[in-house]
Amino acid sequence: MVKDFGENIATYGSDAMRLVLLFADKYDDIDNPNKLRFDTYKIQEYSHLLNKIRNASRYVYSKYIGQDNKKIKIKTLIDSIENDTTDYDLWIVHSIKTILDDYEYQLSENNVLELGPKMLSFFKDTLCDKYLESTKLNTDKNTSNVTILSFIFVLRLIKPYIP
Repeated sequence: MVKDFGENIATYGSDAMRLVLLFADKYDDIDNPNKLRFDTYKIQEYSHLLNKIRNASRYVYSKYIGQDNKKIKIKTLIDSIENDTTDYDLWIVHSIKTILDDYEYQLSENNVLELGPKMLSFFKDTLCDKYLESTKLNTDKNTSNVTILSFIFVLRLIKPYIP
């Protein structure tokens, strides 16, 4: 059976469709191993995730980078982080180190397709829903530097899946 994805692409976008096709669950069917389990709910879910990435990018840009369009030098940000960071800052740095270790392990095992949903889930659940929400009222310079670094780092991790 051939499915026409044109309507879904027009509604939800080609990036959401790419993620659905990339991370689709396949049936364990010996007769037809290329059979795909397609659900419109999944494309909606990925469309919402892409929207969250876009909104989080706008938030981080507007709050921490500002209207002066200053260029960010990562080395300068790393050097400017002092020892008196908050618990949330230490937590997100530790979480990113953990996900980076998993990232390197999965790449060494050639499990790229298993890695994508983990990266996207980390971005959505950990970085956006927990860390960015907890730091909205904080105006500390260290927190802003850690936020910018964390956001840039995670965007670089998910770039192979969402160009």
